[in-house]
Amino acid sequence: MIETPATAVETTWWPSRAEFRDAYRRLASGRVAAVLGWAFTAFGVFAALFVRAADGRSTAEMGVPVAVFGVLMILYPWWAAALAWRSPLRREQVTVRVDAEGVAQRSPSGTLLIRWVAISRAVETADTFYVRVGTGLIWFPKRALSAPEQETVRALLRTHVRAYRG
Repeated sequence: MIETPATAVETTWWPSRAEFRDAYRRLASGRVAAVLGWAFTAFGVFAALFVRAADGRSTAEMGVPVAVFGVLMILYPWWAAALAWRSPLRREQVTVRVDAEGVAQRSPSGTLLIRWVAISRAVETADTFYVRVGTGLIWFPKRALSAPEQETVRALLRTHVRAYRG
């Protein structure tokens, strides 16, 4: 039998640029862009170095642009995160509450409540908790939580999220 924790955790912090970049790279679009970028880069380099046209000419004029496109795709998550960080909304103070109802995020620009049933996956890394909702992501850093609060968050995630990896 699974015990439901009766406690809740609420924490407030100011997002840092590095945390925002790491969270952005965890989005599906960032991961797909990186994988496709490496594939395009490898194909472009291979085509430029080893493939020859029927008349024996080099195909570098085709391979080099493909490889450059691949490198740009690899850099996309960093570039997109840097552009998104420029918005003042991304740098607002954030309050996250994790309780038996779900995960609530509050900032000066609005409030968002996500019930546990809508959360598809949760991942805990060395310094951050990531909660996946559809293709979106809510994250909160461990630096904003004390050790007992981190344990409470882990217990709530284990209880309510099937795909929890901690």
